[in-house]
Amino acid sequence: MTMISPYSYAKSIGKSTYDELIQERDRLIDSILSLEAAAKGVLPGREQACPSDQTVYSCNLQYLAELMKMMATRCKELEWAEPELDAMESACEGRQKAILVREKVDDERMRVLAEEHRYNQILGGQL
Repeated sequence: MTMISPYSYAKSIGKSTYDELIQERDRLIDSILSLEAAAKGVLPGREQACPSDQTVYSCNLQYLAELMKMMATRCKELEWAEPELDAMESACEGRQKAILVREKVDDERMRVLAEEHRYNQILGGQL
């Protein structure tokens, strides 16, 4: 495995598409996580590796930092899905209908309570 400077790394991926940058980010993160697990003894490390796991880990962290800077400046290339207006409108209409039904139920409940109150007054001889 050949290690290069962070500058050279950034230059080597500079013409990648945003989707390729995402894939590279994921690859670096997977590598970093594997090396951390090896350092903790969870996974076996590479025997007599050159460069050492520690060197690869350090370089991958530096590469990830360069990649993140690049992604931060180019993130506008990522196409964000626009929420469908129909779905939003129907959700709003559904909420409005629920509010109207609730208000109608509340109005009916108030009418019933008023009638019960009046009935109780009649029975109690208060009217």
